[in-house]
Amino acid sequence: MMHLTNAQSKAVNKILSKFDSGNKKIIDFQAPTGSGKTFMILNVIDKLITEHPEQKFVFVIMTLSSSSLPKQMYESFIDYKEYLVNKDLEFEYITPPSSKDKSLKKKDQHHQIFAKKNKIFIFGNQSFGKKRKFTEEGIIDSFLSQIENEEFNLVYIRDEAHFGGEIEKKNKYIDLELNKDINKLWSKTKDLNVRAEVLLQKYAHFIIKMTATPKGHNDLVILSEADLIEDDILLIKKTGIYNQGLNEIKEDTITNRQILEVACKKFKKIKERYADATKEETLININPAMLIQVNNKDKSNKETFDANINEIISVLKEHNLNYVKYFGEDDFESNIRLSSHSLNSISKNSSDVDVIIFKLGPATGWNIPRACMLVQLRNISSSTLTIQTLGRIKRNPNPNAIAKCNSISLKYYYYSNLPESNKSHINIFLRDQYKKETFNVGYIDKQEVKRRIQNENYIDEVIEKLDLSFIRVEFERYKNEYQKNGYISVYTEKFGTKKVAVTKISNNIELEIYKENFLRKNKTYFPPLVISAIENFKNNDSKRLNDLKVDDFSINLFWLIIEKNYLFEIKKLFYKQINDLDNLKDKIYKIESNYLLPERVEIFIDDSKRNPINLPYLDYAYKSKSYLNNIETNGEKNEQYFDSNTENKFVDLIKYYVRTKKNEYNIKVWTKNPVFHGVFVEYFNHDNEISKAYPDFIFRIIDKNDVDNYHDFYIEIKSSDDIDPKKTEKIIESYKNYLNIKENNLIDDQYPKMTLLLLEINSNSTHEISYHGSSFINKINSELNQNNKNDTIEKLVEFFKLSISKD
Repeated sequence: MMHLTNAQSKAVNKILSKFDSGNKKIIDFQAPTGSGKTFMILNVIDKLITEHPEQKFVFVIMTLSSSSLPKQMYESFIDYKEYLVNKDLEFEYITPPSSKDKSLKKKDQHHQIFAKKNKIFIFGNQSFGKKRKFTEEGIIDSFLSQIENEEFNLVYIRDEAHFGGEIEKKNKYIDLELNKDINKLWSKTKDLNVRAEVLLQKYAHFIIKMTATPKGHNDLVILSEADLIEDDILLIKKTGIYNQGLNEIKEDTITNRQILEVACKKFKKIKERYADATKEETLININPAMLIQVNNKDKSNKETFDANINEIISVLKEHNLNYVKYFGEDDFESNIRLSSHSLNSISKNSSDVDVIIFKLGPATGWNIPRACMLVQLRNISSSTLTIQTLGRIKRNPNPNAIAKCNSISLKYYYYSNLPESNKSHINIFLRDQYKKETFNVGYIDKQEVKRRIQNENYIDEVIEKLDLSFIRVEFERYKNEYQKNGYISVYTEKFGTKKVAVTKISNNIELEIYKENFLRKNKTYFPPLVISAIENFKNNDSKRLNDLKVDDFSINLFWLIIEKNYLFEIKKLFYKQINDLDNLKDKIYKIESNYLLPERVEIFIDDSKRNPINLPYLDYAYKSKSYLNNIETNGEKNEQYFDSNTENKFVDLIKYYVRTKKNEYNIKVWTKNPVFHGVFVEYFNHDNEISKAYPDFIFRIIDKNDVDNYHDFYIEIKSSDDIDPKKTEKIIESYKNYLNIKENNLIDDQYPKMTLLLLEINSNSTHEISYHGSSFINKINSELNQNNKNDTIEKLVEFFKLSISKD
């Protein structure tokens, strides 16, 4: 007998409490993978019907993912129906044919959807769009017209909660907010797939968005993983075990095969424990499963992908494990005979399949509670460990039974390059009064950079760096490695505490592809003239010495040697060429104005490091939505999150010292600068590549007697015990290069009103701060050039006053 757990029941009741028969409502529903979202949403439907019998409901559920998910949801609803009050609920899974399907007879080519009281329609968003009958024949329009004309109460449920990790870009949707003009939104929407979804939101009276990443505009109902762990029935496993056994491998650099070998040995021990009825009474007749996640096949690297899959299968066979390779029902392989190729069949607790090799796309929304181990291999699996992926192995295989606290049923195992990280998704919003406030950004003119290295001086210096004797030694080393191993190892990456070889070159075709990718990636340093000069140098010396062949293999290997041994030096030459002409730096370092801050910022907070600071000030640019017991609260609270303890200390100094001096200046606006979306300053990093620095904080200071007299401070915060000297040096250097614009008198009185600062805060004494940077205010710049250490926050107060001084 299935029933809602206490935590599930609370979430369902919160959703129900949001329904208002007199007003349109939109809510977001956020719950972790494995929490039983499908069962909960069906109970929401059941209770809405029971509690509001006078309402003429019709339900539409849209899944925003692969075509298999609507079918899975439909099958789950059928299974769950017997546990509802309204056991006679009618479900319809809508599978429209394409309008270009010529196989259908004429009489079968007309379809209609008819609304019926309390009926539930399940769609995939792929039902709509170009060359789809529901769109091109106006079927969805007719359906919605019936709903409007016959006064049905449409409840629209959008399931994007299963939609995570590797998202297909073609699956699009638009969020309707209650304060937005739906007709204006409709007229701007050109994508036919999206237009259908906008229409459904327009006609719906109650909208429930099941999402892993709420945007923060709507009422939010949250069911957290912490809620589930404290629940009366444990739906998820409690303990995660990461990369167990890998430290026992003696080598520092390990292979995918070694990782899988360790995982297989551990899995076989888990199987033995599951089968031990005396120790695991709750796991009788439950066979555990290992999941191996792989990416979608890259057409450009098909051979490597297939070779990796074959190696996985080879290891599984050596360990006598039954496997299924499931890339969809039409792309299925197994070493045992199975009655069905469906995910549902191989997911059953009694299935004899030990290991499932799967792709994320075809397995979207997959429910396999018996899975207890996940293996992600480098260059084969996703480069990220997503909540959705890990959630597949966190479900409790027998939640209705009470397991012992040390039961293996409450443990999950995973092998990955990254450990699990529990993060909360938070949105903050730019206050209305700052939405038109513009700022400056610093950028490097790429075209000017390109022009400067297209000269003989740069080419000659590059050639002078090359040492043919050394290159010959490297050539022989690589050749011997290839003859010994059958491949050349190029790159290794961290895998937990170990390293794994992630790039191997096995033949000349792979070597040539590698060379082409290298030159494309580094085209800034190797324009065509430089490439020709380097290859001519190699060919001419080879012919002269007659000891290196001039063929494709030697040319390609030659470029690998260049990358591994000379790239850094060539980048230094490049940077020298760019910066030698001091009087022309203004042509490279440029400032652009009219940059707006983003209106909404998404933040992911590590739950173990939550340390919000309340900033209830109108001059702080962003505001948050606060929740108490998952219910939004109003008032003065404005919780903001920062990236480090050092930033927190700085904010405290701002609150208690800088803001109290506002009688001497006004802070018009200040804020944490949104990373990747806020203001930036481009610079050449230590590898002499162009990077973007996003200063941690922005302050706009204004004269309280003259609002047009303002000055901006962009401030980077560093801790004295957590600072990258090379990166810091490059950032400070770039700050001074931007200042060079003013020194060369190339900008008149309208020069940018900005100061670029890097503050190094003493980790042992918050009151000791070192100031670095540059400013367009001469007095501030003079102070910075003195490079005084152990200043205090009062120095920043002094800078703020100087920035608006008319002296």
